[in-house]
Amino acid sequence: MGFGVSSLTTGLDTSTGGTGNDSFAATAATVAGATVTTLNAGDNLKGGEGTDTLTLSNTSATTAFGAGVTTASIENLSINAVTATSVDASLMAGVTGVTNNGSLNAVTVTGLAAIPEVSVIASSANTTIGMAAAATIGTADEMTVNLNGASTTAASNITAEGIEKFNVNATGTASGALATGRTVSLTSATLKDVAITGDAASVLAVNLAGATTTAAGSVTGSDASNTVIMTADATDTISVDLGAGNDVLSSGSVSATHTLAGGEGT
Repeated sequence: MGFGVSSLTTGLDTSTGGTGNDSFAATAATVAGATVTTLNAGDNLKGGEGTDTLTLSNTSATTAFGAGVTTASIENLSINAVTATSVDASLMAGVTGVTNNGSLNAVTVTGLAAIPEVSVIASSANTTIGMAAAATIGTADEMTVNLNGASTTAASNITAEGIEKFNVNATGTASGALATGRTVSLTSATLKDVAITGDAASVLAVNLAGATTTAAGSVTGSDASNTVIMTADATDTISVDLGAGNDVLSSGSVSATHTLAGGEGT
């Protein structure tokens, strides 16, 4: 069986999980004016079997972590950024999930070898995902984004360059609020498709920058209340179908190349 939660130390940690779903917990805090962190270059962490997670809670003034930290068979990286936090995951093999968990400040993860599933939970802070060039070399790269209580106090951005399609799963607490401009913006210079699922309301700002007259862009909604603030050129071929909920669509342009369907609801 796995050992549950293993708290890292300020020294060099070499730790291996078991067959269960294990968690490796790291912290960074300011002590007597200096940063004391338990995630340090030279740490070597192995998750073993199960679905394993490395967590980092940062309350210090230091922003950069992860360089020189090696992980294997640890699938999830979860960050609580009280202060702005960037994690270099270039030596973290096997990470397939990144979570912005209740962060008050921006979360950035760089160097990922593969496209991860991204979750934003109870956070109105920006989330930026950076992947190795080989991870997004194609023209049909998709990323799943799970939202639960995102952008409830301020607008926020989820940025993942190289992604052509965001699959947004909104559950739990509603994400965003149209009346106060608390949008969740989905950003990629190649973005052309957004598909919304889940049973919670969401307010999304999407720039279909990758759509053209020949590469059609699309937005599809769920049965929940979907608000979509869409940016697309008048000459782009765009299809929108917002589903069965009471939805709102705001578009910077409307033209004969756009097909707009509200679906059921009001």
